[in-house]
Amino acid sequence: MESIIDELYCGDLSSALLFRWTSEHKRDSAKYTKAADRFREELDDGQVNTYNALEQQMLTLTCHETREYFRMGFCMGARIMMEVMQLEER
Repeated sequence: MESIIDELYCGDLSSALLFRWTSEHKRDSAKYTKAADRFREELDDGQVNTYNALEQQMLTLTCHETREYFRMGFCMGARIMMEVMQLEER
């Protein structure tokens, strides 16, 4: 590996692989899955299809937002490091 920055930039390393889910996230995810499954049981086939399409669109949107938050945080961290390096040069 040349550098982690190169790997991220080239798309060879997913930023999601760098993080571990917390026990809180796992618990909340399980609660959500149970609630969504119970909700689907109350719907007819057409409503289930509509709900699944809506949920997929929400997941896609969340993915885009998460990537943007990661990018913004990465850029902010890089700017902070640049400023720290400039202070050390003074």
